[in-house]
Amino acid sequence: MRIYKSIKEYIIFSGSTILDALNKINENKSRIVFVSQDNGVLLGSISDGDIRRWITSNNNLNLNELIDKVMNKKVVSRPISDSIKNIKKSYENKF
Repeated sequence: MRIYKSIKEYIIFSGSTILDALNKINENKSRIVFVSQDNGVLLGSISDGDIRRWITSNNNLNLNELIDKVMNKKVVSRPISDSIKNIKKSYENKF
């Protein structure tokens, strides 16, 4: 399990566009970004798969639409100070 303390490359802010998210995903090469409010509250995640599913189910593609239309709002998170054991327990049966 990888735990990163520097999360800047994985964060995109609410109000960003789908194109912004795609660019951020390309930059971090991890196929995912996390959507945050300006105050740091986690709102959701967007993977390249989420965007692919949005593209294939949408007839009017507009990459300037807000990421709220694509993001997964059921993201699971844990505090960085949490133990590895508790973090692993949170993700059991989720993958």
